[in-house]
Amino acid sequence: MKINDFIRKTRTLFFTLTLVCGVMSSGWAATYYVDSVSGNDANTGTEAAPWKSLTKVNSTAFKSGDYIYFKCGQTWSAALIPVSGSSAGYVTYGSYGSGAKPVIRNFNATGKMYVKLQGVKLSSTTADYPLYINKSSYIWVENCEIYAESGSTAYAAARIYMDSHHNKIVNCVIEHRNFNRQNDALNLKYNANYNLIEGNKIGTATHYALTLEGSSSAYPGYVCSYNVIRKNTINNPEGAVVELQSNANRNVFENNTVTGGKNTSFCANQPRSFKSVSQYNIIRGNVIYDNLESAGSGISSQAYQYNTDPANNVVGNRIYNNIIKGIYASPIILDNYEPTVCKVADNVFKNNIISGNGVSNGLQLIVTANSNITDNYFQNNLFYKYGTTNVLKVKGVSYSVASIQSTSSTYFSGNIQKEPAIGTDNNLLSGSPCIDAGGFLTTVTSSSGSGNIISLADVKYFSDGFGVAEGDKIMVGNALATITSIDYSTNKVVLKDPISWQQGASVSLPFAGTKPDIGAFEVADLSSTILPPVNLKVVE
Repeated sequence: MKINDFIRKTRTLFFTLTLVCGVMSSGWAATYYVDSVSGNDANTGTEAAPWKSLTKVNSTAFKSGDYIYFKCGQTWSAALIPVSGSSAGYVTYGSYGSGAKPVIRNFNATGKMYVKLQGVKLSSTTADYPLYINKSSYIWVENCEIYAESGSTAYAAARIYMDSHHNKIVNCVIEHRNFNRQNDALNLKYNANYNLIEGNKIGTATHYALTLEGSSSAYPGYVCSYNVIRKNTINNPEGAVVELQSNANRNVFENNTVTGGKNTSFCANQPRSFKSVSQYNIIRGNVIYDNLESAGSGISSQAYQYNTDPANNVVGNRIYNNIIKGIYASPIILDNYEPTVCKVADNVFKNNIISGNGVSNGLQLIVTANSNITDNYFQNNLFYKYGTTNVLKVKGVSYSVASIQSTSSTYFSGNIQKEPAIGTDNNLLSGSPCIDAGGFLTTVTSSSGSGNIISLADVKYFSDGFGVAEGDKIMVGNALATITSIDYSTNKVVLKDPISWQQGASVSLPFAGTKPDIGAFEVADLSSTILPPVNLKVVE
């Protein structure tokens, strides 16, 4: 009886402690409400008795897990200065009620961490950046509208700046609406590393809609690296569109649509769709189209040095499975303005559709005759312009695809020159010459065996997600695998689960059919689909 009594009392104590701990832990998190019309800063901050001002919000010491909600349809003409949370819980600023998003002049996260901003509109007409993330980490901005209005003198509508890392901007609208001075919509600069930019609509700016910039003469050792930019719609009718420059290295830019372009002095009268003058970036699965300006270019890799800034080299990039169409002048151009200090080398263009560009000359690719442009490879791409035979211009000489591949097979191989047969949604149509016409990305160099660590001939095609996104799913021979880490110095990848492989086996992103397709969207293979039987009768 004594033993049973002891067990009963122990169980009672355990459940009591569990209940107390649960109450205490839930007590750490609180929810506060802010109403600019009927609130009062002397209130308790409940929904029935909300606060009124950002002064009250900014002066309150919130704790991890706290929520602060601003009432929809109302406006605060001041800055929101968030309080940091911790790895145990974010401090979240959001909205409540119905109607339009609450409007706040700007959000300034300087030296902060573990903060969420959700469902608000940031709208500034001042010198303040509407969204400013500076020396901060784990700031998550989601479902917001971010506008630098026509009177704004801020350089960007949204900026991730100076040693800021592991931040997210997801499903937002970002625009700079002052068309009378140079500006960007979204700007990542100076050691802005390990950030995720996903699912946004990024537009209007007189300079670039999106800029990634690492270094300058003031910060020559800085980079802008290990960022994942994916599934965004980037459309700029007021300037250039995307740029990766000044050691914006080792980023992933994938599955975006990039369109627009306008010739203005604020973008140096060079309305590029995609300025790529950095190193070791993965550019894949994008649709880059409809830059109709007479100087408009698609992927522009023209190496240069600006004043005393570090050189803008174009090295080691992997550009594959993109669609580039409707570009007026230069859909792809490799150039070197300053070959004594810059280089353009070891870039691979593979499995891309480059079609219907070059209004005046029909050219789909230009590689200039300038020096220090070496060892760049064009494999299994489609180059096509209706009515034009010589669609390539390499070192001052015009070529058809067949002629360049017969004279320079080391650098040009597997490319085709046919109408691509793509639909208005950019998917391949039945019978397209792009189906199963792509090349495998690389091969296995490890001896035949099994395990979860494998060496590849070229790992620069792949990403492990950098800790901000999932690693690539790949096909090693016929085996599917997920990459968890990559050692770019040794060409080794670590896989989530062990597989078996043969030395020399092909490695690519997952595909259907016998080989990868050319273009941004893989056609599903229906040949192995099990169809339901016809004329099936049920026998009772």
